[in-house]
Amino acid sequence: MYARLEKEPPFYAGSHINSLSWKLADSSEAEQEGYLASATREAVGVTITTVDKYSTSVEGKDKRPKHSFNFREHAGNVTVVEYNPKLDKIASCDSSGTVIVWRNQNGRATMELVNNRTTPIASFRWSHNGQKVLIAYEDGFILVGTASGRRLWARQLNIGTYVTHTQVRDGQVKAVSACWSPDDDRVIVGSSIGELVELDVNNGGMLISTTEVLPGIAIKGLEWIKGKPVLSQSKEIGVTEGTVSHPNPQGSYLTLFLANGKVVLMSSCGDQHATIIRTGLSDGNITWSKSTELLAVGGYRKSHNHTAVRLFKPSGQLLSTIVLPTKENVTAMTWAHDDCRLFIACGAYLFTICVSYEVPSLQLLCQQTVLNCINNSKDVLSTGLPIRLKQQLSEQFTPSVQGYTPRNSNGLIDYVNKLPPSGQRLYCTMVPDPQENSNRQLNKPANNYTLYVEHLGGLVPILKASRKPAKIKSSFTISLPDKETQDHIFNGCPSRPGSEDGEQGSPRKRRKAVKSNTVTTTPIAEITSPMIGSKYKITGLAPDMPTNLGVVQIKTSILHMQPRRVQVSIPKAEDYDSGLDLTSDFTDDERDSGSELMDSDNSFSSNGSSRPGSPLFVPVSSPRKRKLISQSTENYSKTGWESNSKVKSNSPKRSTTSTASDLVIHSRTPVWNDQHMIYQLDFGGRVTCKSAKNFQLETPEQDQVLQFGKISNGSFTLDFQGPFTPVQAFATALANIF
Repeated sequence: MYARLEKEPPFYAGSHINSLSWKLADSSEAEQEGYLASATREAVGVTITTVDKYSTSVEGKDKRPKHSFNFREHAGNVTVVEYNPKLDKIASCDSSGTVIVWRNQNGRATMELVNNRTTPIASFRWSHNGQKVLIAYEDGFILVGTASGRRLWARQLNIGTYVTHTQVRDGQVKAVSACWSPDDDRVIVGSSIGELVELDVNNGGMLISTTEVLPGIAIKGLEWIKGKPVLSQSKEIGVTEGTVSHPNPQGSYLTLFLANGKVVLMSSCGDQHATIIRTGLSDGNITWSKSTELLAVGGYRKSHNHTAVRLFKPSGQLLSTIVLPTKENVTAMTWAHDDCRLFIACGAYLFTICVSYEVPSLQLLCQQTVLNCINNSKDVLSTGLPIRLKQQLSEQFTPSVQGYTPRNSNGLIDYVNKLPPSGQRLYCTMVPDPQENSNRQLNKPANNYTLYVEHLGGLVPILKASRKPAKIKSSFTISLPDKETQDHIFNGCPSRPGSEDGEQGSPRKRRKAVKSNTVTTTPIAEITSPMIGSKYKITGLAPDMPTNLGVVQIKTSILHMQPRRVQVSIPKAEDYDSGLDLTSDFTDDERDSGSELMDSDNSFSSNGSSRPGSPLFVPVSSPRKRKLISQSTENYSKTGWESNSKVKSNSPKRSTTSTASDLVIHSRTPVWNDQHMIYQLDFGGRVTCKSAKNFQLETPEQDQVLQFGKISNGSFTLDFQGPFTPVQAFATALANIF
């Protein structure tokens, strides 16, 4: 076996990654492609992954489409995400106790089931056959139901009463982890003081046994798998690291990761001859490979002052130690691509470990030696090696995670100034300066905005804008993020252990990071308007950028009785192939607005009662008023955009008076709904707040190429594709909130 850290730098998610889950793509062969789901403080992110070595050529141009998008229906910090590959569902849980089950329908994610017990969730697990679900709450409430939403049984455990040592009950006692048995007939619950509680699934959660592992030592991770039997016995003892192994003829491994860094492998609850592994790692995570041949343990190694991932056999034998270039705690791990990839989240950064189960060849070891002397794929061309060897070296720079974000700060100006590939979309979020709370309270537009690309459930900044107030003519200046932000994103991970989201620890540096919300770098574009008027000119200021980037015209009706009309004139591009490191598998589904969509009257709530037979989830189609807002259509009325469904858009084609050098794009005409007396547009679930500023732009062929709408806290969603570059799309959005 041979394991190595992927050569490409880690991906920056923009927010702390709390959980990871992976599933194979439906159309993938030999597990070449899959989907990686990540849970962050903002949302749930889904990103495509691949192990196709030929997706990148020697010149570094991608041959495979990629996409990345976020689900943001959660109101709190998303703590758990779990795929159900059997039923093609994904479940996510947040810190407020809300559970949402998503289903992929026609290229868009829709909420299928929702449960909210208003208690933090310790663990969420699908059964091995995908037909049942286990939810363990921190207060000891255990709930088991079917994947369709029917509750089977629920039980309240008295956490802390199953131990014999009374001194360990002091402080907060809670459930921290839970899992299914390999046959799905039992569930195991672990607590913060070392308790193991075993329940019978088929008998209404009847108590089977209780076990005290180590008094007062919290159980950080818990998994139970069926693997290969171990018949031999070995002993490897060290001061802080080592293994005491015992035979396991059944091949059943109830795996516990304790807070003191030890891993306990038990054949069942109460096993008196368990295998104990002193990993030397703390504040980490564990995960078994799909084949149950490898146990990955990740955490902070205090004895060597670094973060590492260690791979063990079921017998406890250490196979490999991979050092990660960070001191952040390991927050999540998941295996992928037939156990050939291991994704590790450390704070806001995502690392990838490549695993080979064959003895490494001499050629591979030589390649790794050469790669250690090369910083990027462009240096491969100057090595002087034969083309075949250059190709092999270039393949090592192919990232497994396919993302939207640029890979280095030097290419950021090209990233924002070039078109996305033909037919592909960028999913972005426009966020105001957090210091301008007074403007939001007065319902005034902010003076500073940042444009983020959605990636891995977080937000990665690519552009910033600042309003230049003036008595006669106001304007917005657009620039790249400041140098400190670029270094934070592209030049690796922070080194301080325990830091959150990669933020610097000292108050002085935190204040400096807050000040970076305003534009401090050289402007690359400007959008200006006359003193009174609705015509806005976009001007390029960077040396390699055209001076004329377009004109935006906005027409509003008196008293806002009719929806505003937006017209954009931009220079025509010769082609759409920009060579950016991003693409998307999504097609333009938003232009077909007649699909079945969710109504704003739907309610998502659950009282969490333990009554047998009561529903585990409240279906989305419930007519009661819900607490969570999720609209897939937005409708315009005298007060703004609202939500409705089952209405088709029949906006006619428009004839434009464009010149030979300009492409004229108009806003899509909303459809009047006689039943609700409102105008409406289908935003594909991307817009969640009513606003008169919500709009879509379409070409003369009725292809929707840009949509802009309000989501929450003064933020807006901005999705676009060619013929818009990121700078032009950002400027168009700024003109709409001028």
